[in-house]
Amino acid sequence: MKAKDHPYFKMTKAAKRSKAGKADLEKGVHNRVVQWIRYQYPKIRFYSSLDGEYRSIKQAARTKNLKSHSGFPDLLIFESTPYYVGLALEIKASTPYKLNGELKSSDHLKAQNDWLNYLSSNEWAAFFADEDSAKHYIKKYLDNKHLKRLL
Repeated sequence: MKAKDHPYFKMTKAAKRSKAGKADLEKGVHNRVVQWIRYQYPKIRFYSSLDGEYRSIKQAARTKNLKSHSGFPDLLIFESTPYYVGLALEIKASTPYKLNGELKSSDHLKAQNDWLNYLSSNEWAAFFADEDSAKHYIKKYLDNKHLKRLL
């Protein structure tokens, strides 16, 4: 099944035309992944970012001023292994990559990719992930802590 045909990636015509529709779809994926973690791994400590949520102008300015860089990952799992400090995932409703494997052109995606690269260089397992791949990475990471490579 192609990603665009997956039920989690289907959007209404109105949602396709709006950034809000895509953001809402991504929030739904993010929420389902978090609920799945709570059910499958109730003792795991994690942080789920609220960066995509609506904020007043004053709250948005304050939040921006408190960050070192934009693009912070959506989900951090604070469970170390012999090879990684933790797992960081940037949750996406659809792939951020072009067909040729390059990252799509967007300042926002570039900032997110910079964070994932930074974390990877500091012993984190860090990836872009849709719902299915997020669950795959989490399961593989938490159930196979003895493995050297996550992929």
